[in-house]
Amino acid sequence: MELKNKVFYNALIIICCFSFLLLSAYSGRCQEPGNPQMPPGNPPMQPDQPGGAMPGTEPPKVESVLSLKVSNNLLTLHAVNASLKSIVEQIGAKLKIDVLVYLRDEQTIITLDFENLDIIKAIVELSDFANFIYYKDAKTGTVKKILVSPKPQKGPGNVQ
Repeated sequence: MELKNKVFYNALIIICCFSFLLLSAYSGRCQEPGNPQMPPGNPPMQPDQPGGAMPGTEPPKVESVLSLKVSNNLLTLHAVNASLKSIVEQIGAKLKIDVLVYLRDEQTIITLDFENLDIIKAIVELSDFANFIYYKDAKTGTVKKILVSPKPQKGPGNVQ
């Protein structure tokens, strides 16, 4: 009987210690020094901010501007709150390049301006917002296909 009590007591101590360590690690990760109830990176939602609308109301519409011009195979872009998917699809249509975009319209909204860039330099500018892969024709050196996918989210479990 005494042996059973010691085993039970030791198991209880181990479970309590493990629970304490687990709770300590979790609470330390979720608390900011000034606000112990808010996880880092998640400010409280405000009704007047996009995405922070009160239940039953629509978030305010944000005006979008997108102007893409091509002259001598050089691109000029003026985009304000524009869908990256729309931008890449327009580039493909105007330069007759196949594009495969694995983004939803609302997934990557960007604001960007550039003037007179060739397609490769334009892709470099746009690659701040998504992952790009492009294929060039071996003979002519022209871009024939562009693939676009979302960048991985930063956070636990993702290596950056």
